[in-house]
Amino acid sequence: MIAVNVNAGLANQMFHYAFGRGLMAKGLDVCFDQSNFKPRSQWAFELVRLQDAFPSIDIKVMPEGHFKWVFPSLPRNGLERRFQEFMKKWHNFIGDEVYIDEPMYGYVPDMEKCATRNCIYKGFWQSEKYFRHCEDDIRKQFTFLPFDELKNIEVAAKNVAGKFCSYSLT
Repeated sequence: MIAVNVNAGLANQMFHYAFGRGLMAKGLDVCFDQSNFKPRSQWAFELVRLQDAFPSIDIKVMPEGHFKWVFPSLPRNGLERRFQEFMKKWHNFIGDEVYIDEPMYGYVPDMEKCATRNCIYKGFWQSEKYFRHCEDDIRKQFTFLPFDELKNIEVAAKNVAGKFCSYSLT
C-alpha cells in the first residue's frame, strides 16, 4: 500500500491531495491517510476536511491500523520524540512500514521512486512540480459546491466581475 498523509488546514490538505494525484498519474496505486486529521484551531479553514470542501474529489481512504508512527500522540518531552523517531527508523529498517518524510521544503525530483509496496509519504509537498503533469485533473477535482446563500452568491458575482480580485488563477 502506498499512502499519502493528509492533515492540517484546507490549503495544506489540497497540496497533500495534489501530490498523491501526481503519484497516481505516474501509475502508482495511492490511498490517503486522514486518520490524524484533527482541527488545530477555531478558524473555519482548519475545521474542514478535504472532501467536505470538494465533494467531487476521488479519494481512496487508507484502511485503519496502518502507519501508526506518522503522527503518534504528541511527544511531551525530548525522550518521547526520540523514541518516536527511533520507531519510524526501525520500521524503515525492517521494511514492514516505510515512512517517507519530505526531506525539505521545495521540490525533490523523483519522489515517486521512493515508493515501496508498503509506504507512507508525510510532508507538505508545496511545489506544483509534483503534480504539474496532471494539473487539469486536479483543477477538476478542486471544484466547490455551488453557493446557496444569497450573500455568497453576490460576493462571488462581484469577484468574477473583477471588482475585488485583480489576479487570474490561470
